[in-house]
Formats: sequence, C-alpha cells, structure tokens
Amino acid sequence: VTVTMGGRFQANSWLAFGISYQPKAHMSKFKRTRSFPFYGKMDVPERFGAGVELNPLEGLVLCFDTEWIKWEKSSILQNSLIQFLQFKN
Repeated sequence: VTVTMGGRFQANSWLAFGISYQPKAHMSKFKRTRSFPFYGKMDVPERFGAGVELNPLEGLVLCFDTEWIKWEKSSILQNSLIQFLQFKN
C-alpha cells in the first residue's frame, strides 16, 4: 500500500503550479506458478511530479506536467520477466 501526496498553488487568475510525490512501495516476492511463469519482487519506485496550468483566454486551459520515476533503484528490473525480455547480443 502506498500513498501519493501533492499540492496545487494558484499564483493568480491565469497561472497555477502543482507538485506530487509518491514514496517507494515495498511489495512481497511473488513465486512462479503454472499460470504465471515469472518470479521476483515488484516494488513500486519513488516518483516526483510537477506541473503548470495556464488559463490565457476564457474557456481555454493549457496544462503541462512531468514526472520523474526512480527506476534505477527499483527491484522490478531484477525480475525474471525483465531478464527474459532483454535481448542478448
């Protein structure tokens, strides 16, 4: 179980900013079964997000956002499925 936290700041009538954060969620290992032939651990990585909202004209809203996911620290990249899908030269 994990939670995502965030906030929105209204700078003025036409500009707003937002941020979000989700901590890493640790999950238990899963085992290989007949119906699911892969095994490993699938933690959900830490995530950060930010965005901006523009209201330049009446009835027009422009939104832009980005998200950074900390994949390099995720155990999901060590799972048998990922290793199986990687092509070796």
